[in-house]
This record gives sequence, structure tokens and C-alpha cells, in this order.
Amino acid sequence: MAFKGTLVRWNGDKGFGFVRCDMDQKEYFVHISAFPRDGVPPRLNESLIFEIGAGRDGRPRAESVRRAGSSVPPRVLHPHRAPSTPQAQRRPKPRSSRPRFTSLLMSVALLAGGYLAAKPFLSGHGSHPIAQVSQANSSGGDEQQEVRVDVATSRYRCDGRQYCSQMQSLEEAQFFLDNCPNTKLDGNYDGEPCEAQFGQ
Repeated sequence: MAFKGTLVRWNGDKGFGFVRCDMDQKEYFVHISAFPRDGVPPRLNESLIFEIGAGRDGRPRAESVRRAGSSVPPRVLHPHRAPSTPQAQRRPKPRSSRPRFTSLLMSVALLAGGYLAAKPFLSGHGSHPIAQVSQANSSGGDEQQEVRVDVATSRYRCDGRQYCSQMQSLEEAQFFLDNCPNTKLDGNYDGEPCEAQFGQ
């Protein structure tokens, strides 16, 4: 039910005052949040129309206040609920796209770096493009002749074999020793693989 009254006291610094009801001459507490948001501050002796509701403490208070003769709709307050904030403050802040973009950029960079680091191993080639294979000279002498083998055109690939018993030729063993990781082909570390097997 709407009542008519007059604003008899107002504390602008604290945002509250009291309205005297014309019907029963009682004074009711009124908070600034009960007034319409029309940009006009409450004025003493102003004629108001209001409803009576209960405050948080259970005491009666003026709510949904509007100025007499005004077309501005009243603010409806719900009992035992904090006054609502302005619409501009309730909107969620737009999320910045910067963190999402940064994490996407970092992911792409990590994937590209991982691919580039693993590319030689994925293609079956070691990190050395040229393998040097020592073969005995066909003239039967003790001189060694160096043969350069291009890894890209080589018929051998690093496939995980490590031991001499897994090698078919001296050339294959030399390729694995020079280009593949974790091989156990040169027991005395002199650079000549599988000496016992291939008779060097």
C-alpha cells in the first residue's frame, strides 16, 4: 500500500533521513537507495509517495520512494536484502583476450620447437649428414681409404639396433657407430666397429 508523506530530516553525507507519514504522523527511516535514480538528490520538506517495509533489523522503514507528481517509477527493495548496485557495476567485466592469446602463442611455439628438435630422429637420420666409413683398400695394403656416405641417400637407418650381432656388414656397423645413439659396437673405442666379427 502506498503512503504519502514529507521528508522531514535528511543527512546527505550518510545518505539517510526520515519521512513523516501524512496518515499516522509517524516518522519512518528512509535510505538513499529507496529513492529513484533520477539524479535529483532528496530535499527537505519534499512531498513523497512510499511504501512501508521492514528493514534488516525488523523495524518499519520507507521503501520504493517516488516524488509526488513524478513519472519516474519507484525503486523496489526486497526486504532483508542489500540494496542493488547500479546496472553498470553489475555487468561482468569483459575478459581480456590477451591471456588466451598469449597461452595459444606459447603452445604453438612449444609444438614447433618440439617438432624441429625431433625432426632428424623422426626421419631416421642422425644429426650428422655425412658418415665416413673406413674400408680396407682393395689392393690388400694396410692403408685405409675413407668413403663418404650421404646419410640422406644411405640405405641404412637408425632403427634401434645396438650390437654387432645385429649388423650385416662393416659398412652398416660403421654407419650405426657414426650416426646412431646408444650403440655398443666399438668396445675399445678406437673408432672401428665390430672388429671381432668383421676381422679387422
